[in-house]
Amino acid sequence: MKQMKCFMASFQVFLQYIWSRELLEDTNGGLVILSSGLSLSKLISSLLLLHSTSQGTLLILSPSSATLKSKINFHLKTLNPQFYQVPVEITADLPVNHRHSLYSSGSVCFITPRILIVDLLTNKLPASIISGLIILNAHSVSKTSTEAFIVRIFRSLNRSAFVRVFSDRPQAMVSGFAKAERTMKCLHIRKLHLWPRFQVYVSHMVSSGSSLYDFDLFCPAFVPHILN
Repeated sequence: MKQMKCFMASFQVFLQYIWSRELLEDTNGGLVILSSGLSLSKLISSLLLLHSTSQGTLLILSPSSATLKSKINFHLKTLNPQFYQVPVEITADLPVNHRHSLYSSGSVCFITPRILIVDLLTNKLPASIISGLIILNAHSVSKTSTEAFIVRIFRSLNRSAFVRVFSDRPQAMVSGFAKAERTMKCLHIRKLHLWPRFQVYVSHMVSSGSSLYDFDLFCPAFVPHILN
């Protein structure tokens, strides 16, 4: 248990290193590619906790995976239980006046791609009050994807906001020719952050918690008969 706590502590230090030394220094955003197993949900949660309402509203494109969203909410509660608040999800089911109040709240909100496009094109979303946009599926982005279209519109209305795009599927980012470069180009991103397992800091973090645990479970004599 002590070793596990040490590993979790080192993992949290690793996440802080990423956002303090890498992400926050790039005010315009960037493309972040994590090695599998480095917990994208924890990294996103750590970034969301740094957000202040005075900066403006932070929008996260709702991931297609409900599991990723639930993990982000879980880690938000775990990392900061006293000030925990689930990010509201903005969908087409919310009336226009309710959506507008959320846009003006300065909080963190999940938003579906469809309603974000509609509200941007119809000026129901004042882009100037948005501090940034987070996209969680960089590996699925292409020149003709919905995400690329959203970023083009968003950038044309607000050039000062950041766009941060993440992926924890590095294998998918090397499919085809210059996948990462093409993704950055269609999202108007200039900075690439790579965190592979062989990177020195990542390698040290992973190896520090590589202990194996052997558990012996007691099985009463009558259990095999029940299972049969």
